[in-house]
Amino acid sequence: MSRLGRSLKAPSYHLAQLNIGRLVAPVDSPVVADFMALLDPINAVADAAPGFVWRLQTDEGNATSLHIYGDETLNVNMSVWESKQALWDYVYASEHLAVMRRRREWFKRIEQFMCLWWVPAGHLPDIPEAEERLTQLREEGPSPASFTFKRDFPPPGSVPPEVVVFDCDGVLVDSEPITAEVMAELITEIGVPTTPEDVMREYVGDWWPDSMRKIEAKLGRPLPQGFTDTYRSRQDAALSKGVEPVPGVVEAIDAVEAAGLRPCVASNGPHPKMEITMGSAGVRERFEGRIFSSADVERGKPAPDLFLHVAREMGVAPEACVVVEDSALGVRGARAAGMPVLGYTGTAPAEKLATARAHTFGDMAELPGLLGL
Repeated sequence: MSRLGRSLKAPSYHLAQLNIGRLVAPVDSPVVADFMALLDPINAVADAAPGFVWRLQTDEGNATSLHIYGDETLNVNMSVWESKQALWDYVYASEHLAVMRRRREWFKRIEQFMCLWWVPAGHLPDIPEAEERLTQLREEGPSPASFTFKRDFPPPGSVPPEVVVFDCDGVLVDSEPITAEVMAELITEIGVPTTPEDVMREYVGDWWPDSMRKIEAKLGRPLPQGFTDTYRSRQDAALSKGVEPVPGVVEAIDAVEAAGLRPCVASNGPHPKMEITMGSAGVRERFEGRIFSSADVERGKPAPDLFLHVAREMGVAPEACVVVEDSALGVRGARAAGMPVLGYTGTAPAEKLATARAHTFGDMAELPGLLGL
């Protein structure tokens, strides 16, 4: 079994926590003087606690000057711990508990003030990431991407994989060079000189509405009427001439199925396009009834919606899915859904996938081993 195959069963993840609060008075007010006096001592308890990894603060060691959602009245407490138990012990079984019990003396009530999420060991979250996680918890409730002590989830990969989620273009079918040429030609025609290499770098893997917004920003005006229809028509005509499966992917699917895992597809592309590409490549029948598109959900990648939809439709927990992606947007979406991600670098820049926190590989022959098969 490969290194990642082992990590899918025993992952190296730490627990991040965010706690926000709005003081009842300014920090220099006598009303909150006790709280301000307790900050340094209680932070010292955290720093010395077993399992403590890191906490957010300025270079000067000040955390009270950091804010969230652009609101200067909201204070931020964010830290990383080796395990949920380590954080629990600090919060509820140390001197911190006495301070927490006095919270209502110093802080106004906020409906959802705390969230937890798993991060790869070594990753230190920032405030924008924390905003995203807390917003997701508020809007969607607890999920593998953002949860609470009352409703928690295991780290990604700690549940044996049951489902392997393949992206389509660039992972299953070698269609991206073809569509990049079509898209580059059309964008150039409307007044923005673009090469296929530009398309691969700037648009491949995007949700189509996001690509349209990017093109309009470069163009400086709305896209011509019928732009999408023209692109789809030219794309389908080009793809209908023939698309090959990604080298080695058929054998990888064979190995996945032989091991009793279930493969499925999750793509930002529309269903009609996948009908053409997967049919031409001879892999569509392998995924009958298990082909999912961003058209099936409200938001495409990098939102987690599509991946969470896949888990529901496949009848498994998100953490029982392993995703194979070739775009940073897809990696981010899978991570936000609480799924481990393998980043295929056949035509994608390895550094972009690695930066998005995927374990990268360049040959589909490696996939069975990476899955621990």
